Amino acid sequence: MTNLSKELCEICGIEPHEDKYCFWECKNPELENKPCNNTECPHYRDNKYYINFKEPDNFMKLFSLPIKIKSSEPTETIIHILSRHFHIFDVEDFLSALCKYLTGYNDYGAQIIEAIRETEWVYG
Repeated sequence: MTNLSKELCEICGIEPHEDKYCFWECKNPELENKPCNNTECPHYRDNKYYINFKEPDNFMKLFSLPIKIKSSEPTETIIHILSRHFHIFDVEDFLSALCKYLTGYNDYGAQIIEAIRETEWVYG
């Protein structure tokens, strides 16, 4: 099973938050729990956190995110756009449909990607 949140971030060009650290006292004890660039250290950790679109607040924000189609037309929501093309029953269906829509031929992909990129999300 794919990580649909990560896939959606990659489609939209959203970089993950990175957490690089050394959590043990190594040759330089000042690095403990602070940013560390010593990738050869055996205690070095490099974690990447993507937006979790399954998290309830993020999901509801994405589900109802307003998309401006044209300046003369009213805004639409992502769910209204997707429901014209896909049967959506749950979170997985929604995220899968959105990824498919954005990677295939579509009418409003650029507007959706722009709206997703400009929104504040919770990472993790």
